[in-house]
Amino acid sequence: MHPPGRRSLRAELFRTLLAGEVRAGTAADVVRDGVRVLHSDGLLWQLRMKCLHQCAFVHMHHGVEDATLFPQVQVRWPQTSAGSSRARTTPPGGR
Repeated sequence: MHPPGRRSLRAELFRTLLAGEVRAGTAADVVRDGVRVLHSDGLLWQLRMKCLHQCAFVHMHHGVEDATLFPQVQVRWPQTSAGSSRARTTPPGGR
């Protein structure tokens, strides 16, 4: 079985065990700790974190371009002023 499948299966077994713990009256802090582990091990949580990381990186990268690259391009090649200004103000996928 592939690692993501094993993680998913492990998470499902852990959920079942946690439900049993709750029914048995286990202390809330013990169950809460178990839920934290479950959240950080699930595929959906991992996907969410990777997407947020990617978005943050792209935002930072484009911010650096706007602050450093485009002004230098405009100084060196003034004829690109209109295009580089438009690139900085047009949203991704926009016209």
